[in-house]
Amino acid sequence: MPSTDTAGLTYRLVLALYLATGAAATVVAALVADEATAGLVAVGAVGTWLGGTVLAAAALGWVGVPRWLHPRPLYAAGRSWLPALGGLVLASTGVGVVVSGRGAGAAATLLLGGAAVATLGWVVRAMARNAEARARLDGSEVVAWQARPAKRRRVAWYTAGGLFVAVVLGVMLWTRDWSFLGSLGVGIALAAQGANRTQYWLGDRTLVYGNPQVRYLLVAGDVTGVRHTDAAISIERRGWRPPRTLDPADLSDPRAVVAALDRLAATTDTGG
Repeated sequence: MPSTDTAGLTYRLVLALYLATGAAATVVAALVADEATAGLVAVGAVGTWLGGTVLAAAALGWVGVPRWLHPRPLYAAGRSWLPALGGLVLASTGVGVVVSGRGAGAAATLLLGGAAVATLGWVVRAMARNAEARARLDGSEVVAWQARPAKRRRVAWYTAGGLFVAVVLGVMLWTRDWSFLGSLGVGIALAAQGANRTQYWLGDRTLVYGNPQVRYLLVAGDVTGVRHTDAAISIERRGWRPPRTLDPADLSDPRAVVAALDRLAATTDTGG
């Protein structure tokens, strides 16, 4: 796996979209609060977003991304959640506008803009974490496998998804309001958590799991133990996080996976 510690083109584009979206939401909210015409609001939204994206991308390409904002330094310093916080601040401003009674339109714009900025901030965090994951596995002898959660965990996911779908269907039948139909996807997504096979990559001092697009890290210092039964392999994690479970039936050699995980748990170095 190639490692990366640079702010590449895609990363710079996401940062540019992040900045432009926040600026556009602020401009549109100000125009709506001033009761500008719909045409002026549309021009302000499109112009600010497109113009802001181009200007921010050009600035980041010309001047460069600050070193602390590069993917790996951002993650290593524990600041990768900060971009998403910008969206929460924007949304909180929208809530403040609602409370002050200054205009529902401006508040809605800030809330939607905050949600969009927070989503882009989450993308920045995911890209930073992915870069750290690739770098930690680079040069290591990687043990890889795929597995679903253990059966009991799968049943919990299926139950949660089924209950959510049942509640939404009940609400739609009771109210005759079919606008909730789109929210059924949440129940399907919950059930899919039990059915999907998670990919795992175990390096010298780090377990990486997820999928090629979104990866998560579990360093050796955060693994407190490994339990193995015929029904489940449980990776115990430090703190409040529940254990990650694997279904041994999905593994071609469960004993080899358990042995590799035991070696990880016995490693005290965090790999940072």
